[in-house]
Amino acid sequence: MHLETVQVELRIPFHTPSAMTETPVLSPILRHTLRVILPISLLFGSGCQMVRSASAPLGSSRKSDAEFALRQDIVREAATHIGTRYLHGGTSPKRGFDCSGFTSYVMGRFEISVSPHSGTQAGQGKEIEVDKALPGDIVYFTRSRGGRVFHVGLVEENTPEGLIVIHSSSSRGVVRDNVHRSDYWRPKIAGVRRVIPPADRLAGR
Repeated sequence: MHLETVQVELRIPFHTPSAMTETPVLSPILRHTLRVILPISLLFGSGCQMVRSASAPLGSSRKSDAEFALRQDIVREAATHIGTRYLHGGTSPKRGFDCSGFTSYVMGRFEISVSPHSGTQAGQGKEIEVDKALPGDIVYFTRSRGGRVFHVGLVEENTPEGLIVIHSSSSRGVVRDNVHRSDYWRPKIAGVRRVIPPADRLAGR
């Protein structure tokens, strides 16, 4: 007896918004190809994730997170004092702040010791390039190149439009300014100091 092999191809209905059509199921060869390719793709994707994880240890991530959180807390604290009056030698929100009294007070809220004198603050911590300033860094000002430091402020944000600083101005009290857009402050920017402890000292805070 002659047996004839009949191949039956299953068709599965596929819904479209306009009508019902029929689309053939994947051919055996295509199904096999996908069975091979998909697991390999997933494996390579997982491998990339594993490589990235290996290059950034968990401890390092926690240190960076701790520093980022501290910087955000510092600038939030600083912003709560916007509107506080200026007082020469002032170091408290009740009486008022001068420029260095303000930065010293805010940092002190986070157990970071900073002198209440602007000239001393300009020598504390680590010198940082102005374009690399981060929230919580201290920017200082002089009236001439290499001159005496007469003013300091707290960096709130470093943006493409300029350096946003919260500081206590003698004429306006605690305010927020883009010092790069100020004809008065821009030429007086002398440097930035990083007084926030390194990340490896913050993980346990």
